Order: sequence, then structure tokens, then C-alpha cells
Amino acid sequence: MFLRLWGNPIVGRLISLMKIPDAETLRNRAFAGLVAHRERVPVEFLEVALAGGALPGTALTTRTMLHAVTSLRGLRRGLWMGEDIVHLQVPTLFVWGDQDGQARPSIGAGFSRRMPEAKLTIVDDAGHMPQLDQPKAVATIVRSFLGKA
Repeated sequence: MFLRLWGNPIVGRLISLMKIPDAETLRNRAFAGLVAHRERVPVEFLEVALAGGALPGTALTTRTMLHAVTSLRGLRRGLWMGEDIVHLQVPTLFVWGDQDGQARPSIGAGFSRRMPEAKLTIVDDAGHMPQLDQPKAVATIVRSFLGKA
């Protein structure tokens, strides 16, 4: 819901005025629903995100992008890949966190079962961004997949 509000032309301007002062505040505010373990998000990653957020024009760019992809009801329907994704004819890897609070692993399982060359790997003890929760495991999974492609 927060991202939907941020994409709203009126509320988004107010949200853009909120400044996150440091990496730990960013970790606690932005990553609570995205990872299973906030403490695993590297401080260097957070510092780069803060530096990027401080660049001129970032607030407007973020609001504009979020407005383009969301409404107060959720993801704009025209952007949802839904059934189109199952028609991909290339090797496809889904890497999903078992604790993903944004999209259940069963969604990836449904897609991968119906795709001719898809594989789903569920990463234990990881959220929506498994690459932050379990970076070594995700790197191993991706390397193995690319080695076979």
C-alpha cells in the first residue's frame, strides 16, 4: 500500500518530503516487508540506496514511475504479465523466497509448471528479495542455471 500511495500525485509529494537520515532507518522502514531478515541487508547496499535517493530529480522520477505502474487498487492491470509469461520459449529461472510476503511461491510454481523451459527454485529463509537475504545461495542457483543455458 505504501508504494501505491507514493505513486499517487498528491500523497506522493508528501511522502517524497520525508527524508530517511541514515542506513539503519532505511533498513527498518523500507525492507521490513521485502526481506525475511532486515539485518542481512548489507550496509553498503543501503548507503548506495541513500546516495541514489539524494540525487536531484530522484523523488519526481520515483513518483512518476510508481504512478505509471500502480494505482490505489494495486498493480495496473495492463502491466500484469499474467498469462503472457507462460508463452516464453526461452530458459527461465524463477528464484523465490519461501517467506515472500509480496507474492507467494505458489505463484512462481504455477508459472513454471506451465512453461516449457522454466525452473523454480525456492530459497529457504528468504523474503521477496532473496538475493539480499541469501546472496550466496542465490548466486549459486543463478550460476548453475546459467551454466546449463
